[in-house]
Amino acid sequence: MLKPSIAFQPIVCSDSGIRKAYEVLARFPGANGQFEGPLGHVALGQWASLDLSIIEMLATWVAMGNRLRHPLYINLSAETLSCDDSFEAWEEQYNSFQIYEKTPVMLEINESVHSDAVEKRWSRLTACGLGLALDDFGSKNASLERLKAYPWSACKFESQSFQDADSQAAFCYARTNQMVSIVERIETAQQATIATQAGVTLHQGFYYSPPQVVALDYAVTAPAVQLSEVV
Repeated sequence: MLKPSIAFQPIVCSDSGIRKAYEVLARFPGANGQFEGPLGHVALGQWASLDLSIIEMLATWVAMGNRLRHPLYINLSAETLSCDDSFEAWEEQYNSFQIYEKTPVMLEINESVHSDAVEKRWSRLTACGLGLALDDFGSKNASLERLKAYPWSACKFESQSFQDADSQAAFCYARTNQMVSIVERIETAQQATIATQAGVTLHQGFYYSPPQVVALDYAVTAPAVQLSEVV
């Protein structure tokens, strides 16, 4: 696995245009000098290592004096959550990261995580931040049954499937139980309008902003996120 960079993608209020949170994403150097997502760069057995790298890079970024007032959404892989050694290594690194300053964090549970791992890690994960978010509702294990099984703080929906019956049932449940709802992968004005008219005003996607790679040192030539953008 090549050395990754971290990128922030804003979660935006569609009514005001104000950035309310940021998802932390891994990015890898790709063709033509462009950055790419993890798929194709991270092999089976490397996802736990990537989870650790993300926290290490965040710790470096915060130690340089950068600060955030809005929450960071950080994804956890199935490999980290299913293995005791991997989870304990991640938890130790995460606690070290939080020593610098109590950065507000919402942990996202990947749709590939099996139910036994969610059950086993739930109490320790809820102690790590603001709460837990069910990621990519409707994909793999991110089902309505799982949404109802735990007191999630947030649920993230795919824009392409948000109008499907299952997503609408999940959204109604989330709203009734005062969970934060976010529609992600919004790429067009039409998708943004559909989500807003349905009652979801927290949006994420290229329509608002692509992920912005963070420069961790002066040797990095990637475009840096300015501090004024993440306060």
